[in-house]
Amino acid sequence: MDRQPSVCLINPWITDFAAYDLWSKPLGLLYINSFLKSTGFRTRVIDCQSYGFGRFPYCFRSLHPPGRGHIRKQKIPKPPILNTYKRDYFLYGIHPKDFEYHLGKMASSFSPDLFLLTSQMTYWYPGIKYTIEFIRNIFPRIPVLIGGLYATLLTSHAQNNFSDCIILPGNFNQEHFRIISQFADSSIPAKVPSNLLDFPYPFHYDYPTLDVLPLLTSLGCPHSCSICASRILNPVFHQKAPGEVVKEIVYYIKNYKIKSFAFYDDALLSNADKHIIPIMEGLLKNRYKNMVFYVPNGLEVANIDASLAKLLYRCGFRELRLSFEGLNTSDIFNKPLNLVSFCKAVGFLIEAGFSPKDLRAYILVGHPLQKIEDILESVYWVHSLGIRIDISHYALVPGTPGFDQYSQYTDIDPAEEPLFHNNTLWNWRLKNPYPWEKAFRKLVNTLNRAYREGEVLDRTSSDIREYWEECINP
Repeated sequence: MDRQPSVCLINPWITDFAAYDLWSKPLGLLYINSFLKSTGFRTRVIDCQSYGFGRFPYCFRSLHPPGRGHIRKQKIPKPPILNTYKRDYFLYGIHPKDFEYHLGKMASSFSPDLFLLTSQMTYWYPGIKYTIEFIRNIFPRIPVLIGGLYATLLTSHAQNNFSDCIILPGNFNQEHFRIISQFADSSIPAKVPSNLLDFPYPFHYDYPTLDVLPLLTSLGCPHSCSICASRILNPVFHQKAPGEVVKEIVYYIKNYKIKSFAFYDDALLSNADKHIIPIMEGLLKNRYKNMVFYVPNGLEVANIDASLAKLLYRCGFRELRLSFEGLNTSDIFNKPLNLVSFCKAVGFLIEAGFSPKDLRAYILVGHPLQKIEDILESVYWVHSLGIRIDISHYALVPGTPGFDQYSQYTDIDPAEEPLFHNNTLWNWRLKNPYPWEKAFRKLVNTLNRAYREGEVLDRTSSDIREYWEECINP
């Protein structure tokens, strides 16, 4: 009998100042895992970011159910180039002893021909280094291949910093499969689908614990925001046929006994009448009940009308995150904002049955062209609707117009060092840092505390006036 080729697929640790899990799974890696299995490869998955792979009591994290929360962390030395930034730096995910355990167990029972690592944020590349160090300690001669977001957006940097590894930029393709087959000494013939959505369903059985399953029903985005890499990674927006999405969800319900899902789409509500509406109607037609759907990415409010709001509520959507970005940012982010549409969408959702505590709006802060007056008006305007303010800080994304224009606002060179892309450093990396950062954080905390108590504060309230004025006149 011919030897069966084997691959270990790994989601590396996060290295950062902060990290929070919103139903995160390395979905691309899991698609590739399923494809390799379908062609005859033996595979194993180790997710260094998932608490389910932690064996020891001190490695488990407390999650706000279901499936989200702060990720367990170990303090590690800060990269010297960031020493002037006064916050601690951490390794996020399972304890290193857990990873050693899984690798050691694999050495005696699995013997992989190669390791395939994914990559995510560009500034998390030190986490890949830590991961590879542990692999080399136990498997010093086994090839390591790296794909994913970082490998795609910063291919040259990855090649220079991981010269003993093979870098696989771009979406998984026939050439990538050829390279994997070559290292695995495999001659298995297989044609790689041109679209990730045509791969076999992601294989999740390697996860010891599953709370929420990820769903991807589209690739790319119809918009061209100046700060987003979606169009770079997938130039053509493609949505999966609604009937196929329904079949996939039904498959998960039957095989994994799970009814909670998180949509990973960048533009879930685009072409709603031809996509999300028939998907949800198909599930209702099949009489599946007690399902819960989460959407970590912002929803486009322009697509939400009364009927869609009712359908989302009936189908079990919860914790809706709405794209807002901010007032007077259309020219900055190349994404229009219609306040009337936003107000109507919030009204439709509440009338459909959603509680204000189910709704939150993403506001982006940290772009050097934003004015503090516009940011303040943005957070108060969202607060006045009675919903939660979620602040997202500006991360630098290579290849985007926003990245190319950023150099004039900073003394650092973000093209040379990906660590500078980190959104936590949004103020530190500016030539002239904003003096209102602390006062603004206190203002948002005050507004969100009132939101949790079911109150809307008047802008002249003493609870917020002090912080507001300190932001304007620091």
